[in-house]
Amino acid sequence: MPAASRRSIIAFWLVLGVAPQAFAQELCLIPEPPPELPPQPADADATDDGVLEIISERIQGVSNSELTLDDVELRYGEGKIKAQGLTVAPNGQVTPEMEAILKIIARENLVLATGHVHPEEVIAVVKRGRELGVKNMIVTHGFTNVPGLTMAQAKEVTEMGAVIEVCFLQFLAGPNAPLAFLTHWTQVNAKHVAAAVKELGAKSLLISSDLGQSGNMVHPDGIETAIAAMKKGSTASGAYQPPGS
Repeated sequence: MPAASRRSIIAFWLVLGVAPQAFAQELCLIPEPPPELPPQPADADATDDGVLEIISERIQGVSNSELTLDDVELRYGEGKIKAQGLTVAPNGQVTPEMEAILKIIARENLVLATGHVHPEEVIAVVKRGRELGVKNMIVTHGFTNVPGLTMAQAKEVTEMGAVIEVCFLQFLAGPNAPLAFLTHWTQVNAKHVAAAVKELGAKSLLISSDLGQSGNMVHPDGIETAIAAMKKGSTASGAYQPPGS
């Protein structure tokens, strides 16, 4: 085949391959590649984009003699963010934002979980929730360090209709915990649960796993282990001692 004919065939196939794409590009069917950005100067102190880093923190004590973060300074890329702990019921009065959330929970018949807040705020939120018609209220791992309810506080909220969550994860906590992040938490184990059942009644407690961390057992195994431990610990005697007391 003459060279000119070969060149014509190659050109023909190139047109078939390129022309439709160019036509589609013109119709905006294929997005244009983004323009190349000029290289940014290297900054030894800057973190990678998309990485959130804690660069400073202030710690304060709480009523159960444990420590909690009061405010935190974060860095995201080249920017800084000042973050403060959430307050939902200062001086025993729920905030307008918390009030609005409680009304939504009551209206939609949702479940309220009190979260990681101060014991006095837990009581205030549960009290206001009951007044607004919230039917399902859970005190988030109420006997652990945060919130660290006393037995008197636990009785107060359960009498208002809330249930106390007990997490199997706290069975694994303590200075000899298998995972490092659990070593600074006080252990709440099956014996504590048995004593709490005697004080509050089983209907006032809710068992969950709080698992899902890398290196821990899966949820079903955790619940099964918790049940077995509580059956074994149901013969425990003595008064419940909250963490930090």
